Amino acid sequence: MSAGADIRILALDLDGTVLGPGNRLAPRAVEAVAAFRATGRQVVVASGRARRSALPWAVGLGGASALVCHNGAAVYDFGDGAAEEGKLIAETVLPEPTSRRLVELSRRLELHFHGFVGDDWLYERTMSGTAVYEARSGFAGRRVDFDALPRLGFHKAMFIGERGEAIEEAASRARELCDGEATVLFSGPGFLEIVAAGVSKAVGLRSYLSRRGLGLEQVLAIGDADNDEEMLLAAGIGVAMGDAPAAMRARVGRVTGSFAEDGAAAAIEAFLAGKL
Repeated sequence: MSAGADIRILALDLDGTVLGPGNRLAPRAVEAVAAFRATGRQVVVASGRARRSALPWAVGLGGASALVCHNGAAVYDFGDGAAEEGKLIAETVLPEPTSRRLVELSRRLELHFHGFVGDDWLYERTMSGTAVYEARSGFAGRRVDFDALPRLGFHKAMFIGERGEAIEEAASRARELCDGEATVLFSGPGFLEIVAAGVSKAVGLRSYLSRRGLGLEQVLAIGDADNDEEMLLAAGIGVAMGDAPAAMRARVGRVTGSFAEDGAAAAIEAFLAGKL
């Protein structure tokens, strides 16, 4: 039996994998996903994005059986007659004290900061990164006073800034403040994301698969950033994009082309041809 004989699920990251600069969905990837689905298999989108932001791109890919959002902190099943927005089947939020500590840290740093509560992203200060994320997500956030909110538990918190000393300092200080209660990683250059400890795309994907009697060994997964690595390593076949961090490419082992080279489409086509 070949390595791909029992693959039933294609798990796809969005940004940097099938979705490029300017929110451009790669046409060849759309065709490759359609060919994969035509074999009777399923497609799952696994993204750092919120459902509201990921869903239009899942639709652009021809639809998805599930969305793994916020790096796995919220999972939506679109099968069994679920509504258009999907059925929430799993969620994990940052503890309130951790969320509050991250807010306090954000007030001491000159970086855009926001926290997701479901599909809403909340922020206190308008900075250069605010417009960047608004364009990226496709909808506006909501400016609030975090101290005025009686309850606060983020599905995901995020710092945005140019990749460099400032955001690396934010990463270091966030890890110290969270003290094992959160996972702190980069989803792309200048995008620092914090979710509850134990949350990952692999864990979120598993929560959907278990409902369908499937396992991670039956998944072909493709991604390009640190927040994809655990999923790629856990999948039956994990493929890193060519522009993924070098250390991640080395750990994953299977590497395809970059986004500009239609790497995701090439990997799916190679799988369907029995060459992956």
